[in-house]
Amino acid sequence: EDPEVASGYADKTSPRAESKSPAVYGVHLSIKNPIDMDAPANKSNWAKVLEDFGYSPDEYETLRKQNATNEAVFKEVEDELEAEGLLMWEGSELIQDMLRGMGHDGITHMGGGRANKKSEKRHRVYIIFDPTQAKSVHNRGLYNPADPNILSKRVNPKKSLKIPA
Repeated sequence: EDPEVASGYADKTSPRAESKSPAVYGVHLSIKNPIDMDAPANKSNWAKVLEDFGYSPDEYETLRKQNATNEAVFKEVEDELEAEGLLMWEGSELIQDMLRGMGHDGITHMGGGRANKKSEKRHRVYIIFDPTQAKSVHNRGLYNPADPNILSKRVNPKKSLKIPA
């Protein structure tokens, strides 16, 4: 929504930056059922998916806490997978599969001062699971969910959309 806030996530000095020249693009996201990390955890959903993936829900302390959030359960699962020796990307893929198993197709949370230390401005963050869930704002409505290229179907690549600040 706010290009200035979004630009903070594209900081090339970030250790997570994959490119020497990160950029921000206007996109439409197709997320129908994101898990809200700030919301109270649906403990029965978490317990079921952990069992489905061969883990004992009884071993997760956050599932016994009264006011546990999805983020707290997510982080505990992430920590447990790391302790098992899974590489970060392996654990991320496994957790994403678990979230899909609960019917989620993305993640949302309130941002501001966590990953983007330059901005304390509160804003909603959306994380997609698949590149086909993002399409360029320049797309003429020819949305093709099978095409992972967000820039395909551009009307006029020389014409840019001005996003009001």
